[in-house]
Amino acid sequence: MDNQNTSSEEYEKRVNATLMDVNNVLKKVAVGDFSERLRIPEKEDDLSNLVMGVQLLIDDVINLSTDNIKKEGEETLQKQISEKAKEREAEMIINSITTGLVEYDNKFKIIRINPAAEKILSVKKEDVIGVKIKPEHKEQKDKKNLAIISYPVLATEGKRLTKEVFGENASIHELFIETPTRKEIEVITNSISDKATGKRKGFVKMMRDITTEREICRNKGDFINIASHQLRTPLSAVKWVLRMILDGDVGAIKPPQRKLLDKAFDSNEKMIILVNDLLNVSRIEDERFGY
Repeated sequence: MDNQNTSSEEYEKRVNATLMDVNNVLKKVAVGDFSERLRIPEKEDDLSNLVMGVQLLIDDVINLSTDNIKKEGEETLQKQISEKAKEREAEMIINSITTGLVEYDNKFKIIRINPAAEKILSVKKEDVIGVKIKPEHKEQKDKKNLAIISYPVLATEGKRLTKEVFGENASIHELFIETPTRKEIEVITNSISDKATGKRKGFVKMMRDITTEREICRNKGDFINIASHQLRTPLSAVKWVLRMILDGDVGAIKPPQRKLLDKAFDSNEKMIILVNDLLNVSRIEDERFGY
């Protein structure tokens, strides 16, 4: 009888100890700690089978967690690769466009500059990336042009325009720079906003060399101006000769002759009006037209 009681007490102690061990391990598993394993009893019975079954469940949880972590890691890596590929593609596009582009942060530090902007401003990328452009840089030969486009108010010549660019009203300046030849450039300034917060995180300046374009416009205006003046003088002379003939200053004219002369006079008058319109166009382009 005493032997039976002793055996029951030992079994109860073994059950309690095993359950406590299982409980401690499961608590750690619940918080993601898989550092400890259950001790499988040497004696094979229902208790050892229970412990073994619990450990197998824990092993399955470990394998499932490992697979999920691996999958998440692969997805994260794939996402990073995709983002890097998009960045490289965007960089290639920016570097291939003929429009100059300079990107700044909110403190006027240059983040990006493309080859077209390097050529227009006569600067090198490695010399300006990460540099915070200040107004006093205008006194430095290698950064003078960057300072002028960054702070258009520093330009000695130029004008400011406003027009819609990318659906927003952008500030546009037409400025003159020396590289070392004199260039006239158009600079468009637009802000860059954070997609998440909507706050401005920087701005970008796009520029193009309009020296040749403006020279062509000026030459065209000069040609129209000179040609119009040269045309208006003989047309005015023809007008007054026809007027004198129609008024009978050189003798009487017959009705059929008058009819032809009237047509010639009207056509000449239309030509004079057209020439005056061309002169007005030239004056408008030169900002000399008085309304």
